[in-house]
Amino acid sequence: MSSISKLVVKCPFCGTLVEVPTPDRVHSVFSTTKPAVNSYRKNIIEQRLKCSKCKKSVDVYWYEPLNNR
Repeated sequence: MSSISKLVVKCPFCGTLVEVPTPDRVHSVFSTTKPAVNSYRKNIIEQRLKCSKCKKSVDVYWYEPLNNR
């Protein structure tokens, strides 16, 4: 059994690293901006995290790309 890894992104406001847990194996691609309609399968998982330094919200969108299969 392998563990699901974590991702680190920079806060767009202050540059602090923010740890982002991956939701599952299906939603394998992420973006800090909402993906365009018809560029992904089924649904998007939105994670709203808070930067530990500036306390602003950092949004990460996870999705399954159309060409994943």
